[in-house]
Amino acid sequence: DLQGAAASIRANLVKNGYLIQPSKFSSNVTGTGNHLSVIAEQIKAGEYIGAKYVLFGVLTEISEITNQEKIIGTNRKMDTKGIELLVDFSLFDVESQKVIAAFSAFGKGVDRKILDADSTHEMPKARLIYKAYDSLSDNVYDNLIEQGFLSPKSSKSTSDVIPKGKLDEDSSTLIIYK
Repeated sequence: DLQGAAASIRANLVKNGYLIQPSKFSSNVTGTGNHLSVIAEQIKAGEYIGAKYVLFGVLTEISEITNQEKIIGTNRKMDTKGIELLVDFSLFDVESQKVIAAFSAFGKGVDRKILDADSTHEMPKARLIYKAYDSLSDNVYDNLIEQGFLSPKSSKSTSDVIPKGKLDEDSSTLIIYK
């Protein structure tokens, strides 16, 4: 379930001047089946009407980081907790129903706290997940640039960013599915 990560990815793309048409979440794409053919079938079934491209990700790994290190010369320790995500993405061209970009993206959220040697502390998982999603969205954006689909960030303001001819719709035509 990448709904939270998807929101961070959409926000990053919008922040960089791209128009996004959210689609409904498809929870039937699970297990070890061929995810690419499922998305192709959804495109044929009209689930992405008006969209030019569909970015689809499959969570391939989630890991927790836990580490405690004694701080030498004190009675304190450094407590480190984190979450790492690895997601495989495919970018579909809706018209041709072909994959035009594919990559793996990595996100990491880490938090550290200095504690007394004999104390324990639970890090808020929401903060770790937020940081991991934010990191993942930056990595997705960078991968789309590297594969030539997006233009790099410029020093211009967001309103001056011009997509590389990929999304030329007027913002008044944005369609949001719920």
